[in-house]
Amino acid sequence: MNSKLKSYEMTHSDEDNLSEKNDNWAKPDSGTGMNTGPKQVKKASWWLLLPGVLAVLLLGAHYFRQSDDGMVVFCLACLGLLLRRITWGALALAGVLGFGAWEWVVTAQRLVGMRLAMGKPFVRGAGILAGVAVFTLLAGVLCWRYAKAIQGRKEQGSLHAKGAAPHAYISAVQAVAFLGTAFLLGWLRWRLPNLVPLLADRFFPGMGMVQVAGAAWYAAWVAGLLCQPAKAGRVRRRLWWLFCSVFFAQFALGLAGFSTFLMTGALHLPIPGMILFGPIFRGGGLFMVFLLLFSLMLLGSAWCSHLCYFGGWDALATNKQRIQPLSLFWQRAVRFGRPVVGLLGVAVALGLRVLGVEAYVAAMAGVLFGVVGLGITLLFSRRYGLMLHCTAYCPIGLIANVVGRVSFWRVRVVPERCTGCGVCERVCRYAALSPVERANGRSGFRCSLCRDCLGACPHGALRLGCFGLTHELATALFVVLVTVLHVVFLCTARV
Repeated sequence: MNSKLKSYEMTHSDEDNLSEKNDNWAKPDSGTGMNTGPKQVKKASWWLLLPGVLAVLLLGAHYFRQSDDGMVVFCLACLGLLLRRITWGALALAGVLGFGAWEWVVTAQRLVGMRLAMGKPFVRGAGILAGVAVFTLLAGVLCWRYAKAIQGRKEQGSLHAKGAAPHAYISAVQAVAFLGTAFLLGWLRWRLPNLVPLLADRFFPGMGMVQVAGAAWYAAWVAGLLCQPAKAGRVRRRLWWLFCSVFFAQFALGLAGFSTFLMTGALHLPIPGMILFGPIFRGGGLFMVFLLLFSLMLLGSAWCSHLCYFGGWDALATNKQRIQPLSLFWQRAVRFGRPVVGLLGVAVALGLRVLGVEAYVAAMAGVLFGVVGLGITLLFSRRYGLMLHCTAYCPIGLIANVVGRVSFWRVRVVPERCTGCGVCERVCRYAALSPVERANGRSGFRCSLCRDCLGACPHGALRLGCFGLTHELATALFVVLVTVLHVVFLCTARV
């Protein structure tokens, strides 16, 4: 049993490999009706996937007949979920087949309507398509049963090191991240055909679903990493830097005249404060405001530590820098700086609008605002090891923190576990875990839900809370939401 206990420390991919090589540890799921030995369970479980393979091929043939090459490639990519016979892949394929059953039902409805309009019989064709829909749905159920069979009851209810989600949750998190990303990107592609939100469709018309498939696979991989608190902080920062790099690379290409890389073909200043000040000056253009509010409703202040395209550079400046005590000026700036900057920015935007100045003058004011913020990042965030641009200058960060106080996400302190060692305070780049705040049982006002403290606490005294969910379920839900939004923003967030 020692080898089984050690597996809790492994990465998710290692655990999947271990589960495939050591099926003697896994008991067959009671719902599968299998009473044979471990090897027979594995062999029988594999046959559960064959209907799923056939159902996906039928779905691909359906799209091939419609000349939808992108969906054909997406269906083939879904077959790749079964290559390693991993749990999350089977769960994700079950979800895809559920969508496939719905697609067959819609196709049957279209066929019936068309045949009725032509005055021709329709019963046989509708019956065939209904049968295919039922077969596809049952194939999805069998894929789900396969996932349950290979997972069995091993490690359920147990925790990884330092409060990670149970092993049973990680596969579900990865599957939901895969399906959520595919659904959202596919929906955006369908709802915004004139905007063409995906670059794959812009360069290779009709092939956007290829990008969707790649993004969904990427989302599942990211979700698996973020479920491991010991790695989550490092992974989060690298993903954040990747997003910022892609965002500003596309902005640079737009400046160079390649308008294909811009969402609307028009340039906008990639400065968070402009989300607030720009609409005030223009008297309209609220898309980014609504997008920000939507993100804040889902994730609270986590927008600042995962999705902000400017804050990533603040994180890069503070990375591996030791936190230093703040001077008196910066202590006051952290307390009052963002409200003052926000009010001044609103006043300037209104003043420029009333005076009727040219747009380029307002743009220069916005550039100056961004340059000052970048200077704070390079000079002071790096010096003190704290996110001073985010906590003392950015008004959007203030809005995120205010929303975070009424959000359902919380980082809580378990008093009986906390020893006052201060490790969490030394890793918090937002200065949100002082002794006073820990004594109050929760992180402070400036908390951005980065979760770095959860992985650093050696006593498991910090917990992520959401309504009445356990820490493990709250972590699973949080990881799904932040992963899906990260990948969707990565694919579509272009100025």
